[in-house]
Amino acid sequence: MHTSKVLSARDFEFWRREGNGLVRVPFDSFCPDYHESDRTGVVSPFLEDGILHTALAILGLTTAFYDAWRARTDDFFIYPQHFAILDISAEGVNSGSGRLRLDRDRLGWPWGNLDVWPDSQWVPSDGSVYGALKRAFDLHINRLFWPESFVPGEGENRLPEYAFKIMRTRLKAVFYFKAGEPNIEIRGNTNAKKVADQSVWRISQLEGLSAEHLSMAVDEEVSGAGHCCVERYRRVDPEQFLNDVGGCFESGG
Repeated sequence: MHTSKVLSARDFEFWRREGNGLVRVPFDSFCPDYHESDRTGVVSPFLEDGILHTALAILGLTTAFYDAWRARTDDFFIYPQHFAILDISAEGVNSGSGRLRLDRDRLGWPWGNLDVWPDSQWVPSDGSVYGALKRAFDLHINRLFWPESFVPGEGENRLPEYAFKIMRTRLKAVFYFKAGEPNIEIRGNTNAKKVADQSVWRISQLEGLSAEHLSMAVDEEVSGAGHCCVERYRRVDPEQFLNDVGGCFESGG
């Protein structure tokens, strides 16, 4: 719960692509129909992916969650329902440097810094698209962050048709990260970047993980402004996402 003491809504800005430019928008445009009881999932096929590409968004959502509680009382101890869905097998957690044999506290260390905590929020999956979808379904996820290139392959297992229908109703939005044509972004100031960078540093300290490629995105065009740390997404509606992964449902989507 430490970010409730160091971050506030003014540490974030939200921008939406309109035509050839970007327009600053309120938080509600970034996360329509937000509620503090929303369940947010980050699918991270490599352990570091979610940290490098969604840390600002998770912090922004976490701050909105704490703001809702601060409006009620100064005396609370609670964490948002945010989940990291990770590829974990008997050989370890998957990363860009291969599988790492880490104990549970160690693999969750970078996520805990983003208030994705306690360890019940670090959820194992089998590394397949089906496995990640199954976890998102079982966890009743409402808002999903998903790598755009993570698509079904040949021979994927399939969820029943009712899972497609339930997820179409339950999901509020899906954010593709590492997207080719992003349509929305979040920017963080130095306060937000400091917290996100701490998680990147924690990732870099994990045994066996190369730190050479680990860095947060800084937009040079806005580097002189107060909010220069940027994450970009392609936000799609739930039905489009479910059709994109339709090969993982018995109906084919």
